[in-house]
Amino acid sequence: MRGLHLLIQNELMKIYSKKRTWFFLVSLIIFVSIAVFINYKAEPNGNWKEKAASEIQMLKYERNGRALFLQRDYRKVGYWRQHFTKICS
Repeated sequence: MRGLHLLIQNELMKIYSKKRTWFFLVSLIIFVSIAVFINYKAEPNGNWKEKAASEIQMLKYERNGRALFLQRDYRKVGYWRQHFTKICS
């Protein structure tokens, strides 16, 4: 088991001794920091209650609309004929 540990340590030393690895890690950290900063600045949490309430209302409206849609029997041919003639006339 000691041999496997030494092999892994040797490979990690080879990876971290390269400048390219450090450049990639620093670039990644900078990119993630900028993304977090932009996301934090883009959406302030001042009116989260209003947003949540409006989203709840929208979901209730969608749910009720779907419920009404499912209550009607659109599979009947007579239903379509009746409504289609109303639209066309």
